[in-house]
Formats: sequence, structure tokens, C-alpha cells
Amino acid sequence: YQRLIRESNSWLGLHHPNVQQYHGHCRGLGLTVALISPYRPNGNIMRYMSTTHCSRGDRLKFVKEIAEGLDYLHSEGIVHADLRCDNILIDDQGCALLTDFGRSKKIGVPGYCTTLFAGSTRHMAPEFFPEEGPGGGEVDLDTIFCMATDIYAFAMVCFQVFTGEKPFSNLRHDYHVINALHNLSRPEETTAVRDRIPSLVWEIMCKCWVQDPRQRPSAGEVVERLANVSA
Repeated sequence: YQRLIRESNSWLGLHHPNVQQYHGHCRGLGLTVALISPYRPNGNIMRYMSTTHCSRGDRLKFVKEIAEGLDYLHSEGIVHADLRCDNILIDDQGCALLTDFGRSKKIGVPGYCTTLFAGSTRHMAPEFFPEEGPGGGEVDLDTIFCMATDIYAFAMVCFQVFTGEKPFSNLRHDYHVINALHNLSRPEETTAVRDRIPSLVWEIMCKCWVQDPRQRPSAGEVVERLANVSA
């Protein structure tokens, strides 16, 4: 229930072509509270691309739209905090929409979930997983979740949109991914990846997933850089 209330509060008042619309909530379902938004039969972006031929240009368009939606959220002081392809829908016009604000937070507002969550490890920045040792092993989620962690996740979304593969798809378990992050590993620019991802996009991704969150670009800077990229 608290997650639904958080999601409702975060979603309320957001209006952008690349953010899923929110119409309100319904309490007339017994103990269940339902959030109301338009039905998107195309489903999430990976499902859509699995059933529709999408050129590299189409995928670039999606990435630009995702960046624009993220830039809007950040301009409203909202950290999405769970940016991944499962949470990006495609509307009837073939445009990308950010959705699922159940993990989102308003910058400067304390109070957040106390644990990390399953399903997102491959898109989570390395600062979520400090190595054990003096001062390591624990994180303050109120502090860690920030715009820079969204930017890291955006880079991983880009990788998946262009290649069709999850980040670190060669690693089976989440703890393997975490170990890879401790070793400063990132998805590799193989020949196959180079053929699918425009070189300028790869350069942007590399800036977005740098180890130091202070060195990552803002969403606005990403939008500006992507504007100069063609398929």
C-alpha cells in the first residue's frame, strides 16, 4: 500500500510525451488500490521490439525519447530509481514512455525503501554495492538514489535497446554482476556491439556509466549530445 501511495504521489502532476499518463486511483476493489493509466497493448520496449522490426534508427529514436523523459523527471526533482526496459512502454504511435514510479523519490524528501530490490541489479550503479571492509558493505538508500544513478541505468538501457541483450548477459547470477562491478567491469564493445550501437552513442554510454557518479553527465547533457547523433 505504501508503495502505491508513493507511486501515486510521484506520478501526480507529471505531463510529458515520454512519461506514461496517470489518471488517478481507484479504491473500490476491496483492500486493493489500483492506479489508473492508459492501456498500452504494445507492452514494454523489449516485447515491442521482439514483435516489430526495428531498425537502428528506430532504436536510436527510442533512446532519445527515454533520455527526454528522464530529463523531464529530473527537472521536476524526481529520481526514477528503477529505470530499466521492463519499465519503458511503447504507445500506439511508437513512442517510448517511462512508467512504474513505485521506487521513485523526490529530491530532498527523506524516507525511502530500506532494502534493495530484485530484478534491477544489472541496471544498478556500482555505488549500491560497496565492497566489504572498513566503511563498506552498507549504503544509505536515501543518499545513494540520485539523478546520477538514473544516468547509469540509462546507459544500461541503451545497451539493451540496441543489442537486444541484458547488460552482463554472460553472467548468470546477480552476485556475479556485483563482482564484475567491483572489478570495474562494464559491457564490452565487441564487434557485434559496434555494429549495432552508433559510435557516438557508445561514447555517451561510457560517460554515463563511469565509476564516479559525480563525473556522470546530467540527463539534459545526454539529450543535447544525442541530438547530434544519427543512425
